[in-house]
Amino acid sequence: MPTVNELTANFISVLDAKDLDGLRAIGLDDVSFVTPDFDGSAGRDFVEYLGKWTTGFPDYKLEAGPIIGEGTSSAYSWVFRGTNTGPLKTDAGELPPTGKAVEVTLLGTAVWDGNQLKEIFMVWDQLLMLQQLGLA
Repeated sequence: MPTVNELTANFISVLDAKDLDGLRAIGLDDVSFVTPDFDGSAGRDFVEYLGKWTTGFPDYKLEAGPIIGEGTSSAYSWVFRGTNTGPLKTDAGELPPTGKAVEVTLLGTAVWDGNQLKEIFMVWDQLLMLQQLGLA
């Protein structure tokens, strides 16, 4: 059985590869998650949620940072880099592409049940991202 650190490293790698089937295989179609732009209510599919980022930043790459695991939980970080060449869907509507590059650090926690991801909590600096996009 892989360690929590190995499972989390795989999650980041699969997310970086935009491997939707791989994400579903580790439970991301049925995971509880909270992000700065989603409060975790009303049950939402993480793979579907990810579509806003793959559409808005089709070239995005993740550079994995430290992973700290204990028991069934881990804390992790990555740097998100990409160019906004597609529309970015928000709850307030769709933003047209700006053509600008962003680089934002994300911090998160994950809870695992065996090899299935059960909970994700992620934060990043939304203002910094908006500033880099020229929207703030």
